[in-house]
Amino acid sequence: MIGFVILNYNTWEESKKCIVSVFESNLNDDYRIYLVDNGSTVLPSEEVQVLVSHEKVQYIANKSNVGYARGNNIGIERALNEGCESIVV
Repeated sequence: MIGFVILNYNTWEESKKCIVSVFESNLNDDYRIYLVDNGSTVLPSEEVQVLVSHEKVQYIANKSNVGYARGNNIGIERALNEGCESIVV
């Protein structure tokens, strides 16, 4: 399984585009998307909330901005724990 880790901090529109891009790719169903919100101060749009509720998307909300590396590591750790063999950041 492939795990896509998307780190977000007040960049909901860019995160949405990234999620949609993965959905539109020609991947088989053996993937998961891990959207890690790094303590955003801006709320996501309704479109993003719908995407986050998709069965292929795991939403991880950090209470604060823990930085780029640690934010990605949180998503990577979840992906590995759920059986992902490859990770794309």
